[in-house]
Amino acid sequence: MNTVVSFYETVASCTNTVIDCPNTVNNPSIGWLPRGFYTEGQPKHISLLLVAKNPGHPLQSEQGMYHDRTVREIVQEHMALVGRIFSKAQAFTAKDNRSLTFHKNVLEYAGYFLDVPAKDVFKQCVYTNLVKCSTTGERDRLHPQTQQACFCRHFQREVAFFNPRAIVAFGREAYRFLVHPTIYSVHHRPVVYVKHPSYPYSKAKKDDILASIKSELKEYF
Repeated sequence: MNTVVSFYETVASCTNTVIDCPNTVNNPSIGWLPRGFYTEGQPKHISLLLVAKNPGHPLQSEQGMYHDRTVREIVQEHMALVGRIFSKAQAFTAKDNRSLTFHKNVLEYAGYFLDVPAKDVFKQCVYTNLVKCSTTGERDRLHPQTQQACFCRHFQREVAFFNPRAIVAFGREAYRFLVHPTIYSVHHRPVVYVKHPSYPYSKAKKDDILASIKSELKEYF
């Protein structure tokens, strides 16, 4: 894990400004910093890179959590926080906390694709975001310059570091960016689209859609 922490130190310490990455926010003292990554595995064991759009706004528990910390401590704190959230999501029900819908579905989808229980998903998967910083309008389309800058500075290194067999893109925006010929020619990984986990598939279509995605992914394993 220390190797992974060392890699993400290079992400969390990013010095890009809003000039480099329009519509982003970076202020570690209040929880705004490059983040939104998690794994329990090592590069040689990673099968899937699970990619969302951006990390959203910081949680209340992140307010001040990274203040006066070293970069290593920030990464460790953040990974521990995300780990706790995914752990809680394993026992999640819709009546408990709707904010965990995303995390529950990530676990369900990845576990199904890899034929592993939820508790083992992140031994074979990395969860990350296309853009590592929060954006001023988290549901707005990402600024093209920001996408390009974060891809060049962090994402392509992330792919090279973990060497996943395939990329699962959560949502159309991440998918369209990653399959663009100029971007694909850099990362050279198969990219499979999955509906953003915050918006579940309809019950009538879910099983067939996930089975089709699983069949496609198995071609790369």
